[in-house]
Amino acid sequence: MEKQKLIQYLGVAIAIIMALSMIAVGFIYNEDSSTGNDPSVVPTTPGKSFDYTVSFEGQVLKELNSIKIASKTNVVDKASLDLAVSKVAGVSKVSSQFQKASDSDKNWFYLAEISLKRDSNILAIVENIFALDSFIPGSNEGMKYVTVSPPPIVEIYNADLNITRDFNFPSNTLPALVYLETKPSDKIMVDGTIKLQGTTVLSLELIESYPLTEQLIDLNLPTQ
Repeated sequence: MEKQKLIQYLGVAIAIIMALSMIAVGFIYNEDSSTGNDPSVVPTTPGKSFDYTVSFEGQVLKELNSIKIASKTNVVDKASLDLAVSKVAGVSKVSSQFQKASDSDKNWFYLAEISLKRDSNILAIVENIFALDSFIPGSNEGMKYVTVSPPPIVEIYNADLNITRDFNFPSNTLPALVYLETKPSDKIMVDGTIKLQGTTVLSLELIESYPLTEQLIDLNLPTQ
């Protein structure tokens, strides 16, 4: 149960990685003209944004030297934790926040987005971070950012309006948060949310739900 909570924390407020060679700020997407519903009910209100969920099979393209961690701690000095993490070899930048574990638990979850130096060994860095004395053993979870390739057309769904529509990404690389064991060329199932204003994507949040590549499935990662 705690592992699931940690993964949920990792999936909250996923930020689109900025200033990377393969991703630009503020993707502009084109909608596919076909939908699974009456076109007259497709929301196109000027200036209004709409939230959609999306799920698709994608292939991992490239690691982005950025990770997200969640770890339980009894240290409430954010500055000291950030400093300790930043001193781990390979770490470039740390941005963090605290989340209360539960009303009955005096500990906190330390949630951090961590930028890494180029060509870093991600698994080794995460292991060294979780080995810090400030973190409680057995209460850690980490994921990494990658780019993935989506299908040419995906279905997106708006729960409030009960509308399903087809959508196409003009870019063949999208940022996603995946398991540490996932590697480039692996096939994965991706879930996420998209906020659209007209044809403009205001936010994009994608996270690996489970692996499709055989060697990853053998690692007993979450599957449906």
